[in-house]
Amino acid sequence: TPNPITMFRTFALLALAASASAFTPTMKVNGGLQTKIASAVGAAAVSAGVMAGAPTESLAAAGTGAKLSLFGQAPMSSPYSADSNMYSPYSPFGDGADSVYNAKDAEEVKFVIGKVKESANRFPNFKGYIQKKTWLEVYSESQRQMYELRRNMNYLADYKGTKQVKAATKDFYVKFEKMTDACRVKNQAAALAAYDEAKAAFDAYLSYL
Repeated sequence: TPNPITMFRTFALLALAASASAFTPTMKVNGGLQTKIASAVGAAAVSAGVMAGAPTESLAAAGTGAKLSLFGQAPMSSPYSADSNMYSPYSPFGDGADSVYNAKDAEEVKFVIGKVKESANRFPNFKGYIQKKTWLEVYSESQRQMYELRRNMNYLADYKGTKQVKAATKDFYVKFEKMTDACRVKNQAAALAAYDEAKAAFDAYLSYL
């Protein structure tokens, strides 16, 4: 089976020869001489293509970087080769022995708990915004430090792994959304009542930390 790379090189050289001949001066030659010249040019191009092709096996070398040589001898490599000298300990081909990050270790859990407690300290701000009817501030408060509250609460719920914590997490979400919905329609009485429910649900969640 012809090597596709070699065929490509041959066609490329033939195309170059044909384009070059288009810019040469036109000579008046007899039919026999013209045929001989065309045959000689074609043979030279094919010979050059074969010499440049020098077909080799296009097999990837394990661990090498990606490369593709159209006019050289280097074989193509595979993007899925596994390098024994990993530059990253988090590579899917590595064992992770030199990795620094460990999910849900004591330091990370402590950091996330601190973020949740900071959100708890900011939570009473909602009541003040509702009392003043500054509805836009309710939205802004939930988009500042408390923006990642849901992610942090889910993180700790997964870390604890108990049904009680997961239930308390869901209960807070439902009541917090009830409060924000009341603020969206500018219903102060409903928003204040929903705030008390959400605050109690948040306190219940915090008791499990």
